[in-house]
Amino acid sequence: MSRDDFKQWSSQEFVPKVANHLEEKKLPRQALLLRNNAPSFLENEDLKSGNIKAVFLPAKITSLLQPMV
Repeated sequence: MSRDDFKQWSSQEFVPKVANHLEEKKLPRQALLLRNNAPSFLENEDLKSGNIKAVFLPAKITSLLQPMV
């Protein structure tokens, strides 16, 4: 996935859907997307919308943490 594709996905899909879900559940508008350290990803600040943020996991640690298991 290219940087532009990821940025578009984040702004047009991820943030709106997360914000809508939080609003429906009457939860605070805050969420965190943990991402691996793939070179195609943007900087953290490029993928921030208020308190909905994306951050990198440290390099070579994804397999140790297994965040989706």
